[in-house]
Amino acid sequence: MFEIIIGILPFIIPSSVLKENFASLLLFLLGSIYIIKNKNKVKENKYFYTLFIMWILIIICQIIISPYIESISGSFLYMNMGIYYLVYGSVLRYENKDEILKYILISIAALSIFYIIYHGLYQGIRIFGNIGYANSYAVLHLVGLYLNRIRLKDKSTDIIEIILFIGLLFTGSRTTIILSLIYIVYKLYIDKKEKNIKLIYSLEPNALAIFIYITLEKLRLVSIFILPIILIFYILIKNLKYRDKIYYILGALGLIAVILSNSKTINRIKEISIADGAFQERFVYYGDSIRSILKSPIGNGINMFQYKLFENATAFYDVKYIHNSYLQVVYDTGVICFIIFIIVITVGFIKIIKSKNVNKNYLILAYLTILIHSLVDFDLSFSTFPIILVMLLVLSSIDQSKNNKTKIKNKDNEKQVFAISKYFYIVISIISIYLMIFEGTIVLGNYLIDNNAELADRIYSFSNNISFKRDYRGYFNRAQAKKDIYDKNKDNKYLQEAISLLETSKNINPYDPMVKWNLSYLYEIIGDKDKALKYGEEVLEGEKFYPGAYIKQHDYLIKLYSETADKKYEEKIKALEDYYYENYNNLNKRAKYMNNQLQENYDDIRNKNLDYNILLEGKYEKEVVYYKEEDIKDNEIDKIDSGVASMAIILSSMKEENISPIELADYYDSSVEFFQNIVKQDKYKLQVEKLEANEITKVKRLLSDGKHMAVVLIKSGELASEDNYIVLYGIETKNGVNYFLALDPNKDNIIKVKASLFLEQALGYWVYSEE
Repeated sequence: MFEIIIGILPFIIPSSVLKENFASLLLFLLGSIYIIKNKNKVKENKYFYTLFIMWILIIICQIIISPYIESISGSFLYMNMGIYYLVYGSVLRYENKDEILKYILISIAALSIFYIIYHGLYQGIRIFGNIGYANSYAVLHLVGLYLNRIRLKDKSTDIIEIILFIGLLFTGSRTTIILSLIYIVYKLYIDKKEKNIKLIYSLEPNALAIFIYITLEKLRLVSIFILPIILIFYILIKNLKYRDKIYYILGALGLIAVILSNSKTINRIKEISIADGAFQERFVYYGDSIRSILKSPIGNGINMFQYKLFENATAFYDVKYIHNSYLQVVYDTGVICFIIFIIVITVGFIKIIKSKNVNKNYLILAYLTILIHSLVDFDLSFSTFPIILVMLLVLSSIDQSKNNKTKIKNKDNEKQVFAISKYFYIVISIISIYLMIFEGTIVLGNYLIDNNAELADRIYSFSNNISFKRDYRGYFNRAQAKKDIYDKNKDNKYLQEAISLLETSKNINPYDPMVKWNLSYLYEIIGDKDKALKYGEEVLEGEKFYPGAYIKQHDYLIKLYSETADKKYEEKIKALEDYYYENYNNLNKRAKYMNNQLQENYDDIRNKNLDYNILLEGKYEKEVVYYKEEDIKDNEIDKIDSGVASMAIILSSMKEENISPIELADYYDSSVEFFQNIVKQDKYKLQVEKLEANEITKVKRLLSDGKHMAVVLIKSGELASEDNYIVLYGIETKNGVNYFLALDPNKDNIIKVKASLFLEQALGYWVYSEE
């Protein structure tokens, strides 16, 4: 029973819940226990020793460049390759192979059904399963399809294929779906060549899976009631004599339905383009990480990319992995360890190619699937996939003839030149238990913090006590717990404790910008302006391409300026804008395809539906002429209203001549097009730009230069009892708040209006300037 459990565990371990470090350590511990219990049955060889040496070098590398628990724990991912090479070499013996493969596939299929229902139907998202990442979970499904073909066929074979293919589609992984075409083509080839099965029959499970996927994706939970009808219909057709003709008809209709389908996965495939953001941003990751590797060829530390990426980033992105497993390995462990890793992978591939296993082509394709997909994603950062690679190698070492009699190629009775003592495994297992306890407290605390901050605080305290200040996460997370406790009882001592914890976090891990973000935020709460600004500036130094960092710092500086009127804050605001444009000019050209990037205009990083204050002063440089609507009521011209009067103010002021509302009334047709059409006349020629209501920041910038005036249409509200036109001719900042200088033709005054009111009431702007 333990052999079955240890065999299926790497495929079903819930890394998404336990997190990768804890899951990797747990796999190592259980694998080591199996080896210790069965030391006489486990046979080490040169390939294992190569894996072992690689891990030792990686450990040494981490101790030198990244002596953190987070990195040491992460290194066990590589040790698991060696451990499970021995484990599978032992458990996949003789009749065990098909039994264990069957349980592996049933387990993957069962979990897939659960996640299809929970993620796909209930939540309506791409399923990411126990792996925690949809693209890698898709690879697990595709590898499962290959494994399903190398075991003895039984009643569950087609059912498992259907489930795994449906799960693959629900992941929405475009690369894996494309790779699955290789599986389908090879399956068709083998079925035709060796079993003389018609292609249409060989495609049955996959076609049914696609049809079920589209039904499930469209109808969501309701489809659970429709699914039995589909299956009954399929069973009835399957037993018909001429079912192949029906399949061709249904296949043609199905192909049309797939092409026209609006399903998420189909749409994702249709959207594949070289200009696709997901595609382009990977090239940014690759270029930036290569620069980091060249700067530090001995490695940067496992799990450190998420913190150190900002040092060499040329655009903004906040990811944990590089999205290329090979770059990730060399980034984490250094060039020497990477070379050994590549040798290990290559030797394993060559061994499979040279094997005499009748199913070696399926094993080769499964192996290549992982290696190819890892070029564009980080599959090898999950323990599951390096373990699968060595499992495929072990499977290839089983000589299997077509009559299904199997034997292990490894020579059990061959004398070993060297054998690692079981006491070594015991010592490393004890170390892994210590690391598991620490990683477990981090995972448990993270799940508790939102509902029970006090208990999470105690758990993090324990993790800090056993970390010997070799990991910052316990301190950082405990600071969050202290802040949550403060939010409940408003006792400032918890804020001070949180700050102290964050300062310790920063000393341990100076790379994580979130530590500095939180320090800036907490110092702002307690009123320490200088330290709040200092850490805000440190955030900007690290995340210089992140728009949110500029927004936060700008708003805080405006707040300080409004409270103190200190000119130094005005200077800092101007310096912040200069720093923004300096970094914008260094932004990676591919960033235009990515979300949340610096924009050409400083103001455009903001949500256009929100107003924000800018340090601006300026009004129209010429004398402004003023007309009131009531001045011309006696002229008995019904067409004259605030719009005509506003336009007369603009033209008279800019042209420096008397252009009365009565004169303009001849051109007015009561439509908003008047404000653009009138300045096309030679006599009234001006430049005009029509701006939307949410482009208020651009209006501010234009009015501040002394060369622009604007007409704004406002709806009834605080500024007017009915829809009305107002002239804007300047802007000023008072106590950090922006005010428009306005002329209202409906009132006998020149007014200053808080700019934020226009965001709520403006319907549109016409901004004018001379040619």
